[in-house]
Amino acid sequence: MAITLGLLLSACVNFGTKNYQNTGAYRIPIALQLLWALILSIGLLLMPESPRWYVMKNKPVPARKSLARFRDQDPRSPFVEMELQELQISWTNETKDNNNGSGWLDCFRGGNLRRTFIGTAIQMMQQLSKSSGFLPMWYCTDSQQPVSILFSISVPLSSKLLASATLSESQSSLLRVSLFLQLIVLLDD
Repeated sequence: MAITLGLLLSACVNFGTKNYQNTGAYRIPIALQLLWALILSIGLLLMPESPRWYVMKNKPVPARKSLARFRDQDPRSPFVEMELQELQISWTNETKDNNNGSGWLDCFRGGNLRRTFIGTAIQMMQQLSKSSGFLPMWYCTDSQQPVSILFSISVPLSSKLLASATLSESQSSLLRVSLFLQLIVLLDD
């Protein structure tokens, strides 16, 4: 939903600046994009370290403090203690499993290669077909025409098929490939 709202906001900003004859025509949209990056950067600087990261570095006292801050509880509360123990146990299990030879490269070996390809292909086709949100949106800005926005609810499969009638030929074919790959995954389960 946030992606769709971002696309709508950018279309509105582009529409609002389309008649500017100065550098504001491109500087305003870029500045608004940088504004969100600035807000996220400040938020990242203010965020505490993850309790999981502290557990991975074998620092239980800062992990407890960070967990208490996230949960808005006293560091000595039983809830924080229980969750810290769960984190430590899960980290121990993950490192134990990792010593058995499993790692990121296993995603590209044997039967996992097929799963990785199918998952990656579905995500790629979903993005290329622009059906990546609850309300996907296709818009174009042209100097001859005003901005036209087409909203289509794509949650049910039938609406994706109906929406393909209003798409360009390349978008329609990408949508069909995406639906085909999704069907393969459903049949594979």
